[in-house]
Amino acid sequence: LQDSPLSKQLQEAWEETLHEAVDYVQESDIKSAEKLLKKFQEIPSRTHDINEFQGVITHFERFKTAVRHENYALAYSMAEHVPMLKMTEVYKDMEDIWDNVFFKAQTYLITEQTHKLFKILEPFSRVTAKLCFIQVLLHQPEKFLEFIHHINAQSYDKIFSIAKQYPCLKEIQSYKKVLESSEDLFKKFREHIFSRDYDLAELEHEAL
Repeated sequence: LQDSPLSKQLQEAWEETLHEAVDYVQESDIKSAEKLLKKFQEIPSRTHDINEFQGVITHFERFKTAVRHENYALAYSMAEHVPMLKMTEVYKDMEDIWDNVFFKAQTYLITEQTHKLFKILEPFSRVTAKLCFIQVLLHQPEKFLEFIHHINAQSYDKIFSIAKQYPCLKEIQSYKKVLESSEDLFKKFREHIFSRDYDLAELEHEAL
């Protein structure tokens, strides 16, 4: 039943409604948000979600204020306790700020301007979700540069070894591209094995 066309339609309708409700909260139109969700109040499987949405209504303004005042530790903590806050534009804007900070920090590291690292990373220094990134950049810069070098060289075994030590590095876009590339190579390797094209399979294996 969960995989039926009707079930999929209901899921899509719920997701669309939820996004609309979040938009209403961001516009301070709480009544419209609550009215939208009433359509799903009689569905038992949505009771938890609707209760969780109350957290968005309760905490959104404080969350927005925290982001505006660069109190990122509080803002990220609130988003962990009320995950639906991650659906807001405010959360996306905060993540964009972090992405920009992290990119600049990488640039400073690569161009040997390490004296600028602490200042640019400081606003996120108490954000638990970002500590791994910050610790690697500040305290293990040679490891980060080694990681980037292996990515550029497509040294998969060394890339995955460092990523295992520092799991947060798996969130870097260049790592995600490497992962996609390695998955494609593995898929081709399997295809060549199944088709008994062992020479090509060996080439793909060497690339891995």
